[in-house]
Amino acid sequence: MRTFQLGALSALFCLGMMQAYGQKNRTSYYEIGGGAGVATMQTEVSNRSSVEAFYKEARPLGNVFIKYHLSDWFGLGTEMSYGALYAKDANHKKQSRGVTSRSRLFQANAFTEIHFIRFGKYHRENPFTLYLKGGAGFNTWDPTVETSVPLEEYYEKEVGAYTGFGAYIGAGFKFRLGYHSILSLELRSGGVGGNNLEGLRDTRASAAPGDDSYTSFQVSYSWAFF
Repeated sequence: MRTFQLGALSALFCLGMMQAYGQKNRTSYYEIGGGAGVATMQTEVSNRSSVEAFYKEARPLGNVFIKYHLSDWFGLGTEMSYGALYAKDANHKKQSRGVTSRSRLFQANAFTEIHFIRFGKYHRENPFTLYLKGGAGFNTWDPTVETSVPLEEYYEKEVGAYTGFGAYIGAGFKFRLGYHSILSLELRSGGVGGNNLEGLRDTRASAAPGDDSYTSFQVSYSWAFF
């Protein structure tokens, strides 16, 4: 998954640079904003996807960002985000183990963004656009684990603070509320660069190394400076 995310990010960056190349600087602009949404984690505990599990485990997150759009097609940016993550065995048909995991996740990422419909400066006639996004950066998390029954001997609790380098891919819609104001809806999936986001480590030799990941949905508001 991590290899796919990094590959997708590289492809987005190359495609965006090709689209931006040769465009006059008059189409460039800045965009500053913030957003809020919900996130879930995909780990040893939360390894079964379902609408019911998402509803029970979704927790809040928020972020702030700044973007520099080289053209009406392509932009670069940085962002910081902070949110809570939660997972429980009972929500994934594993009632007998009784693990509940909580973690806080902080991220600092750089990203690229590509529009599929001209958007931004001089394009007020286009009220919305679809975009793809890819980013990578620094992650830190601090899991805590609760158990109602003793864990199998091959599981070790890993609590405290951890860091990693992760990548993500995402997609979304932008809607123009005014000439400068923008509303965005975004779905993304990414890895954190570690295998203990939930606070458990499987010590068996047969255990898959993997990279724990998260999924988030976010609504954001931004202001474009032309």
